[in-house]
Amino acid sequence: MIRFSLVIQNQKNEFFICECPSPDIETRRFEFLGGEIETDTLPPFGWFIQKIIDIVDEKVAVVIDDIQKYEMYWRDEPLWVHAIFTATIKSRNPQKKYYRKLLWLPINKIDIDTLNTYGLQVYRKIDECSYCRYIRDRQGELDEFFNTYFSKEEENLAILETLEAANEESPVYMLAFKQELIHLRASLIENAKLKNNITVQNYFRLYGRDDLAEKIDTLLQIEVRTNLSLRDMIKESVDKHIAHYDKPSDTSEDIYNYCKSIFSANGKLPLKKFITFIDGYIMGLISEMWYDAGELGVSMSDRCPEQRQIIIDHGNSFATELIQALKI
Repeated sequence: MIRFSLVIQNQKNEFFICECPSPDIETRRFEFLGGEIETDTLPPFGWFIQKIIDIVDEKVAVVIDDIQKYEMYWRDEPLWVHAIFTATIKSRNPQKKYYRKLLWLPINKIDIDTLNTYGLQVYRKIDECSYCRYIRDRQGELDEFFNTYFSKEEENLAILETLEAANEESPVYMLAFKQELIHLRASLIENAKLKNNITVQNYFRLYGRDDLAEKIDTLLQIEVRTNLSLRDMIKESVDKHIAHYDKPSDTSEDIYNYCKSIFSANGKLPLKKFITFIDGYIMGLISEMWYDAGELGVSMSDRCPEQRQIIIDHGNSFATELIQALKI
C-alpha cells in the first residue's frame, strides 16, 4: 500500500489541511491532502502521478499541477510507503466531497496534536529548521570544499612524521617544515575578501557560521611576541622566505628566525604539536557546526544542550592549550 500526502501552499504561505472523515487515532484526525493506492510494488512514476491526480480530483474536486517528490518513507516487507509530494492547484476551488473540513493555515497555526501519523510526518518535514534547509540547499558546495581540504590530510600526516624523524639541521627537515607553514598559510591566512578561497574560515561562512570563522581569526591574533601576532608571523615567514626569492628585510628575517625558534623541536611549541592543537580546535568547531545543522526534520530546540556544550568544551580545550603554549 502506498500512502501519499500533498503539501499545497497558497500565496499567503498557508497550507491546505483537511479533517479526515472519521477519527484516526484518538482525536488526531487532521492531515495534509492525501490518499491511498493499493499495490504490492512500486509502480512507474507516471502511473503513480496520474493516480494521485485522480484521487485528488475525487476527494476535493481540484486539478493539481507541478507535482514534485518531497520525501518518501517506506518499509519493504510488506510494502508500505508514505510519499510526500508538493503540488499547486491548477484549477477549481477545493470542495468538501470527502473531508469533513478544509482549512488553510500558516505553519505556526497548525495544531500538531490534531494531526494523524501521516500529517505529523509532513508537518515535521515542512517545519524543519531553516538552518537545516540552508545546509541542504548548499550541500554540493560544502561537499566540494570538504573533499578538497581534507584530501590533503594524508599528505600532511606524512610531512609531520618526517618532521619528527628527520634531523633538524637536515634539508629534508627544512623542506617538511616549510611545507607545513605553506599549508597553514593557505588554509588559514588568506584575504577575507576572497570568498572563494579554500580556507577554514570560508568553509564556516559557506555554512552561514561567521561566528566560528571569527573564532579562528581571533585565535590567529594571539601575540607570540610583542606587536607580532601568530597570523602575521606565519604569513610573513611564508610570503617573504618561502614563496618568493626577493631578499627579505631585516625585520622579515627576524620574524622568520623567531618563527623557526618557536616551532622547532626544542622550541616553545614544536610544529607537530602546534598542528595537533590547531587541527583539534578546527575539528571541534566543525563538530559544533555539524551538530547545529542536525538531522532534517529535527528542530534546534529538540537537541541536547548538554551534548552541544561537551562539543564546544572539547574544541575550547585545544584552544586553551595552544594559547598557554604560545603565551609571551
